[in-house]
Amino acid sequence: MNDVRAAAAAFRQAIIDCPDAGLISLRDFPNGSCGDASPLLGQFLQEQGHGEWVYVSGCRKGDYHSHAWLEQDGWLLDITADQFPDVDESVVLTQDGTWHGQFLHRPMKRLPARIDVWDEYTTQNLTDAYGKIMAVYERR
Repeated sequence: MNDVRAAAAAFRQAIIDCPDAGLISLRDFPNGSCGDASPLLGQFLQEQGHGEWVYVSGCRKGDYHSHAWLEQDGWLLDITADQFPDVDESVVLTQDGTWHGQFLHRPMKRLPARIDVWDEYTTQNLTDAYGKIMAVYERR
């Protein structure tokens, strides 16, 4: 899984370094970016040979903050968890679902973590952003 962590960290850095990914949600990355960053990362990981991941999202009880991340074979991968004050890691890759479990009070979605599973409008926006992010990634 070290190669997955390294790939996720490189993709996260490409998002940060992208001057304009086109998605409003990525402008204050990682804050408010999880819903779009997760399928973008899932697409990237699949194309890099790390298999298909599942996009998972849900809401936390009490304050109803939502969050999204990726899962595969008992592993949880999250490149936006550090938007929350109790997380310091920029890339969370773990089999301990305790922290993420707080958002499963009200599960919302479980989908393949790819950009082509959304409605036409969202798929087009994610595709455009992915192209811009990958251009930055490939220049590194």
